[in-house]
Amino acid sequence: MIRDFSEERKEKLKKQIDEINSETLCWLTDGLGDLGTRFSRWIGILDINNYMDNIGAYHKKMLDMNNMTKKEIDQIFEDVYSVDSKYKEQFEEAVSGLDSWISKVHILRDQINPGFSITSASGIRKSCKEINKEIEAVRGKMAETYEKELTYSEKRAAMEALRGGVSALGEFAGNILAMPGKMISSVLSGNPAGVLSAEWDLINSVFSTGQKGAALFAVGLGLGIGSMSGKNKNKVREKALEESESLNSRDGLTGEFESLAQSGTWEKKVYGGLAEGSGVLDDVNSMYQVYEGAKGLRDTFKKENFTKGNIVHTIGSELGFETKLTPDDLERPKYMRKAKWKRYNDMYKGFEKNKNLYSNFNTLLDYGMAAADPEKSVGGEMFKKSSAGGFAAKKWDTIKDLGDMEYVAVN
Repeated sequence: MIRDFSEERKEKLKKQIDEINSETLCWLTDGLGDLGTRFSRWIGILDINNYMDNIGAYHKKMLDMNNMTKKEIDQIFEDVYSVDSKYKEQFEEAVSGLDSWISKVHILRDQINPGFSITSASGIRKSCKEINKEIEAVRGKMAETYEKELTYSEKRAAMEALRGGVSALGEFAGNILAMPGKMISSVLSGNPAGVLSAEWDLINSVFSTGQKGAALFAVGLGLGIGSMSGKNKNKVREKALEESESLNSRDGLTGEFESLAQSGTWEKKVYGGLAEGSGVLDDVNSMYQVYEGAKGLRDTFKKENFTKGNIVHTIGSELGFETKLTPDDLERPKYMRKAKWKRYNDMYKGFEKNKNLYSNFNTLLDYGMAAADPEKSVGGEMFKKSSAGGFAAKKWDTIKDLGDMEYVAVN
């Protein structure tokens, strides 16, 4: 794949914008079309790998979906040219350093006289005086550039850990609050899968929170120890950055086992097996959530949810908010006495009320993070929180993989 930022490509993109504008009937049809295109992208249909034989069509869909203007195209290309210029300077520094070393080798070569007699050490120092200054100057520039790149990478890793940490912490807190209610509901309804799912979600969120927190801590630790390490400070920072990036790439318990499996031969066997087993549990949990999501999707679009009394609650739920903060009573099992059921039911309603309050706060937090993240959109976040969008966007990979799952027994 070639990233083409030539003037010719820029003009083709501008021409496509003209075509899109001429084909658009009104803002409503444009909005509906954009929603369909965005949906296709979320579920993996609109992917550049599916358009390798027709990149122009992919570009046109992306331009239409994001409502790009010619001015924005010009700005994108200017930003790309700016990055090219920056890295051109860095490569020129490296080339200049190599040229200086080549010149020094030539100077040293010239110190070897016929008969293999070599100029004295003082003569060599004198001959290399100017080139040594030049080499030191280039080294200084390269060290400065390297320092900037290392600092940028540290900031990027810290930001990734911070964003992921906020999300993971929110998920962890949500699972903590939701778990008792889920377990009581699952026990009373005779649904052991619900209990196991709640426990597995909590385990994964604990590991995810720890991984992102450790990733952020690793960057800070590298800076702290590096500041006391003299000439080796950058080596310490590099190692800490490497660990931070590794932690950021992990996701839950399975990700932790997969990382440990890279340590050595016996670790690969032990932790590799654990990773496979944990991955199976992830898949099973995902399938269960697909099933629950399908039920929720069916229930959302029942006729009674769109009556005058329920429409506010239905719309609020589709946006991720709990408008009924006090849950309905659970159905009492026939085998359970009313007094015992009431005790469990009251506990359930208390846990669910706290969970619903937190859920509304977390929804607002997610919208705020989406608004602050240039790679996301609030509209996209809203769609994902809807019953249809959540079911499709979050479970699509699981649905695709149902046909080729492998179950591994771990001894």
